[in-house]
Amino acid sequence: MFSFLTTVIYGSALLLTLLSWIAGRKASRLLYGGSAERLNRKIRKQMVWVAYLTVPALVVVAATLTMASYMDSAFWKERVLLHLPLTLIPLLAMWALSMPRLMKLWKMTRTMTGAPLPLDIRRQVAHPLAIVPFQMSALGAGATLYFLFVTSVSLQLTRTLIPILLLAVVTGILWIAYDRRSDKAGQPEAVAS
Repeated sequence: MFSFLTTVIYGSALLLTLLSWIAGRKASRLLYGGSAERLNRKIRKQMVWVAYLTVPALVVVAATLTMASYMDSAFWKERVLLHLPLTLIPLLAMWALSMPRLMKLWKMTRTMTGAPLPLDIRRQVAHPLAIVPFQMSALGAGATLYFLFVTSVSLQLTRTLIPILLLAVVTGILWIAYDRRSDKAGQPEAVAS
């Protein structure tokens, strides 16, 4: 049962990494949507990507919790302490932070026509809350894969601290970069690409 659940976690984490990377790229390119109608379609598709990402993330969570309920703690301890936060935190960020923003933008652009986009819409589309949770999901799923290959059966703080800190630093850098881009997109001299 351990090998089956581990295989399920491997496959789901790999799928989550790939899908999150694609969704993160699409989210970062929403700013360059062109007309309001086209941006509206892209935002709607981005909201569908949240549902696509939820499925493999929930499979990782379910397999990890199943492992925790049936096996000795030596087999599931690091998975519960590492894999669940790395999977659930980005998923919750997408649903709690990105989805409300995307829904609001979708409703705002639904009645708009033409190009260029208003500066307020451009700033909101480029805001880190609309982008970073998707990219954080790719980083978290990639870290989960890393820990599946590297972590031994017993959890060791020295092997996990540096990758977790690196993940936090990269997420912070992404946030700062997209925050600057959002500020630039909201300036009057910003030119739509």
